[in-house]
Amino acid sequence: MQVIRAKTKKMTICKVIVNDGTDYCEITWYNQPYLKEQLKVRK
Repeated sequence: MQVIRAKTKKMTICKVIVNDGTDYCEITWYNQPYLKEQLKVRK
């Protein structure tokens, strides 16, 4: 999980890579920094 503060705008970008064992997908949320606390990282 990666939370980034955008340089040009007052924006927070949260990126997550989801894997189900067969493939993966990158999901991006904008202006929702609370997701860092809501989502759990599993390995």
